[in-house]
Order: sequence, then C-alpha cells, then structure tokens
Amino acid sequence: MLFAGWFHYHKAAPKLAWFQDVESMLNHHLAGLLGLGSLSWAGHQVHVSLPIN
Repeated sequence: MLFAGWFHYHKAAPKLAWFQDVESMLNHHLAGLLGLGSLSWAGHQVHVSLPIN
C-alpha cells in the first residue's frame, strides 16, 4: 500500500493538463460519486434489514 501511494504521487503523478481536461475531471468525479453511492446504498440495505433487538 505504501508503495502504491509513492508510485502514484511520484512516478505516475498526473500532469497539469489532466486536471484541465473536462472529460477526465468528469470521469474522476463520477467514479467517486457512483462508488460512494453504491457503498452508502449497501450500508442502507444492511441497516434496514437488521432487526432492532
């Protein structure tokens, strides 16, 4: 995990042009939104299905 962090921040760091590309930003934010949405929906399903006592 530590190696992966080092690799993505030093060797494979995105260039400034990547941040200025609208499609890249859209894909990045949609991936986060859909991923967190799926995670929260799964948590909600578990929360609703568990009995109170």
